[in-house]
Amino acid sequence: MSSSPCQLDAQDFLFRFLHRANVNPNGTVSSGAFSLRRDSAISLGIEKLIPTTSLDAFCALKPGQGLAKVRLDEIQAVGLNVQPEAESAWGEFANAHAVLTGYDGWTNDRKETAARALRNAANRWGVVKAPAK
Repeated sequence: MSSSPCQLDAQDFLFRFLHRANVNPNGTVSSGAFSLRRDSAISLGIEKLIPTTSLDAFCALKPGQGLAKVRLDEIQAVGLNVQPEAESAWGEFANAHAVLTGYDGWTNDRKETAARALRNAANRWGVVKAPAK
Protein backbone atom coordinates (compact mmCIF):
# COMPACT_ATOMS: atom_id res chain seq x y z
CA MET A 1 0.00 0.00 0.00
CA SER A 2 1.19 3.48 -0.77
CA SER A 3 -0.04 6.77 0.54
CA SER A 4 -2.75 8.53 -1.40
CA PRO A 5 -1.98 12.11 -2.50
CA CYS A 6 -5.39 13.33 -1.25
CA GLN A 7 -5.42 16.28 1.13
CA LEU A 8 -8.31 16.30 3.58
CA ASP A 9 -10.11 19.38 4.85
CA ALA A 10 -11.95 19.62 8.19
CA GLN A 11 -15.33 19.68 6.42
CA ASP A 12 -14.66 16.53 4.33
CA PHE A 13 -16.87 13.52 4.97
CA LEU A 14 -15.57 10.00 5.55
CA PHE A 15 -17.65 6.87 4.99
CA ARG A 16 -17.64 3.91 7.36
CA PHE A 17 -19.01 0.56 6.23
CA LEU A 18 -21.77 -0.75 8.51
CA HIS A 19 -22.38 -4.40 9.27
CA ARG A 20 -26.05 -5.01 10.14
CA ALA A 21 -24.99 -5.79 13.74
CA ASN A 22 -23.82 -2.15 13.99
CA VAL A 23 -27.22 -0.68 13.19
CA ASN A 24 -29.83 -0.52 15.94
CA PRO A 25 -33.41 -1.70 15.31
CA ASN A 26 -34.49 1.97 15.03
CA GLY A 27 -32.03 2.49 12.16
CA THR A 28 -29.37 4.41 14.10
CA VAL A 29 -25.67 3.57 14.13
CA SER A 30 -24.34 1.75 17.22
CA SER A 31 -20.97 2.41 18.85
CA GLY A 32 -19.75 -0.93 17.49
CA ALA A 33 -19.38 0.66 14.06
CA PHE A 34 -16.39 2.58 15.43
CA SER A 35 -14.99 -0.01 17.84
CA LEU A 36 -11.46 1.17 18.52
CA ARG A 37 -10.98 -1.71 20.97
CA ARG A 38 -11.74 -4.38 18.39
CA ASP A 39 -10.20 -2.89 15.26
CA SER A 40 -6.53 -2.03 15.10
CA ALA A 41 -7.00 -0.31 11.73
CA ILE A 42 -10.39 1.19 10.92
CA SER A 43 -10.87 1.79 7.20
CA LEU A 44 -12.79 4.79 5.95
CA GLY A 45 -13.79 5.97 2.49
CA ILE A 46 -13.08 9.55 1.46
CA GLU A 47 -16.44 10.79 0.17
CA LYS A 48 -15.07 13.47 -2.19
CA LEU A 49 -13.15 10.77 -4.10
CA ILE A 50 -16.24 8.60 -4.62
CA PRO A 51 -18.62 10.02 -7.25
CA THR A 52 -22.25 10.00 -6.13
CA THR A 53 -23.08 8.05 -9.29
CA SER A 54 -20.61 5.34 -8.14
CA LEU A 55 -21.95 4.91 -4.61
CA ASP A 56 -23.56 1.54 -5.40
CA ALA A 57 -20.28 0.31 -6.90
CA PHE A 58 -18.42 1.53 -3.81
CA CYS A 59 -20.88 -0.29 -1.55
CA ALA A 60 -20.26 -3.48 -3.55
CA LEU A 61 -16.77 -3.59 -1.97
CA LYS A 62 -18.51 -4.90 1.16
CA PRO A 63 -21.64 -6.72 -0.07
CA GLY A 64 -24.57 -6.49 2.30
CA GLN A 65 -23.03 -3.74 4.39
CA GLY A 66 -24.35 -0.22 4.66
CA LEU A 67 -22.67 3.17 5.03
CA ALA A 68 -22.49 5.88 7.65
CA LYS A 69 -20.57 9.12 7.38
CA VAL A 70 -18.79 11.53 9.70
CA ARG A 71 -16.88 14.74 9.06
CA LEU A 72 -13.15 14.98 9.62
CA ASP A 73 -13.56 17.76 12.20
CA GLU A 74 -15.84 15.46 14.23
CA ILE A 75 -13.14 12.78 14.17
CA GLN A 76 -10.47 15.27 15.16
CA ALA A 77 -12.65 16.61 18.00
CA VAL A 78 -12.19 13.30 19.85
CA GLY A 79 -8.42 13.32 19.38
CA LEU A 80 -8.25 11.10 16.30
CA ASN A 81 -7.10 11.75 12.76
CA VAL A 82 -7.44 10.22 9.32
CA GLN A 83 -4.56 9.17 7.10
CA PRO A 84 -5.31 8.72 3.38
CA GLU A 85 -3.73 5.41 2.39
CA ALA A 86 -4.38 3.78 -0.98
CA GLU A 87 -5.72 0.23 -0.74
CA SER A 88 -5.40 -1.93 -3.86
CA ALA A 89 -8.20 -4.26 -2.67
CA TRP A 90 -10.58 -1.32 -3.16
CA GLY A 91 -10.00 -1.44 -6.93
CA GLU A 92 -11.22 1.71 -8.70
CA PHE A 93 -11.69 3.30 -5.26
CA ALA A 94 -8.14 2.52 -4.05
CA ASN A 95 -7.25 6.19 -3.59
CA ALA A 96 -10.46 6.84 -1.63
CA HIS A 97 -9.23 4.61 1.20
CA ALA A 98 -8.07 6.06 4.51
CA VAL A 99 -7.41 4.77 8.02
CA LEU A 100 -8.37 6.16 11.40
CA THR A 101 -5.26 6.98 13.44
CA GLY A 102 -4.21 8.29 16.81
CA TYR A 103 -5.61 5.77 19.29
CA ASP A 104 -2.58 3.55 19.86
CA GLY A 105 -1.88 3.53 23.57
CA TRP A 106 -5.32 4.80 24.56
CA THR A 107 -7.11 3.16 27.47
CA ASN A 108 -10.18 1.07 26.68
CA ASP A 109 -12.33 3.68 28.43
CA ARG A 110 -11.01 6.46 26.19
CA LYS A 111 -11.54 4.26 23.10
CA GLU A 112 -15.14 3.60 24.13
CA THR A 113 -15.77 7.31 24.74
CA ALA A 114 -14.41 8.14 21.28
CA ALA A 115 -16.52 5.36 19.68
CA ARG A 116 -19.66 6.81 21.29
CA ALA A 117 -18.79 10.30 20.04
CA LEU A 118 -18.25 8.99 16.50
CA ARG A 119 -21.54 7.07 16.71
CA ASN A 120 -23.29 10.29 17.73
CA ALA A 121 -21.65 12.17 14.87
CA ALA A 122 -22.73 9.49 12.36
CA ASN A 123 -26.28 9.62 13.70
CA ARG A 124 -26.42 13.40 13.20
CA TRP A 125 -25.94 12.79 9.46
CA GLY A 126 -28.10 9.67 9.30
CA VAL A 127 -27.29 6.32 7.70
CA VAL A 128 -26.28 6.88 4.08
CA LYS A 129 -27.19 3.33 3.05
CA ALA A 130 -28.76 0.73 5.31
CA PRO A 131 -27.12 -2.70 5.43
CA ALA A 132 -28.95 -5.73 4.06
CA LYS A 133 -31.07 -7.55 6.64
